[in-house]
Amino acid sequence: MVTGTTIESKIHITEQRTYWQQRLSGGLPVLEIPIDYPRLSVSSLKGSTEVTELDREFYQDIKTFAARFNISPFNVLLTALKILWLRYTGIEDLIIGSVATSLQTRGLKTSQQWEHKGGVRINPIALRTDLSSDESS
Repeated sequence: MVTGTTIESKIHITEQRTYWQQRLSGGLPVLEIPIDYPRLSVSSLKGSTEVTELDREFYQDIKTFAARFNISPFNVLLTALKILWLRYTGIEDLIIGSVATSLQTRGLKTSQQWEHKGGVRINPIALRTDLSSDESS
């Protein structure tokens, strides 16, 4: 038996999929971050991780700034990263991958229904910023 909620959820998911396919479509420039050595002619696809710890006082400053504008510290740091990449590359259309851990999204089961289940529950998301046009006007 199909309930109205199930049909509404399927419609919502379809609408969301269509929205994101349109939003993330089109060609994107390759992010060429300046480096101090020649690039390989063929990409090795080897990645690495860089961990940097922020000192307590600096992190507190970020939290204070974020609270003043009612945003999260994550958004402060994400914005700083986007500005840095814009300045280094001149590319105004960026997509940065991140993860979301909340299951409390319309159409998905709530975290209470999943709290006793095993496994990692993360949802990869694409955060796109296009600074190439003035959308504020």
